[in-house]
Amino acid sequence: MNVTASISGPGQMAVASAFVLLFALAALSDLRRFVIPNAIVLALGALFVIARLLVWDGVAWHSHVLAAALILALGLLAYRFRVLAAGDVKLLTVAALWCGLGHLPALVFAVGIAGAVLAVALLALRHAIAVLAVARPEVGRIALHRALILGEGVPYGLAIAAGSIWTGARHLIT
Repeated sequence: MNVTASISGPGQMAVASAFVLLFALAALSDLRRFVIPNAIVLALGALFVIARLLVWDGVAWHSHVLAAALILALGLLAYRFRVLAAGDVKLLTVAALWCGLGHLPALVFAVGIAGAVLAVALLALRHAIAVLAVARPEVGRIALHRALILGEGVPYGLAIAAGSIWTGARHLIT
């Protein structure tokens, strides 16, 4: 299932570039401010619809909508128990829209791996900074980015974007 398979040349490149750019912007925003703007999520959804309309090849729309609905339902549950933030749920839902049911396991796997790498890296950095602050008190007075402070959340939009771009490059926009 290639979202842009029938779009040739510049059209396919434009969709693929916009896909990557929008996910990268979501990741950067989440890293900087722990916020994923609704405008980016809406743009990704609109890009999906435009790409699908340009390539009307008997698309199983229901597969894409069901994948998004499934992830939204599970995401709302995760949000309820404070596992994911609202922006993360929205970004993951639009990523599932792009994948459809056929590629949803690949997306979930890629996001999970990226999330694990992100969590381990942040834990290691946070621990190293805390140890350094004890050994060198002047380090403790340095203003740190929120993502590097012990006890803060994880900007999981980075993992969602990385997993989405990986899955998109492998399955959706090639």
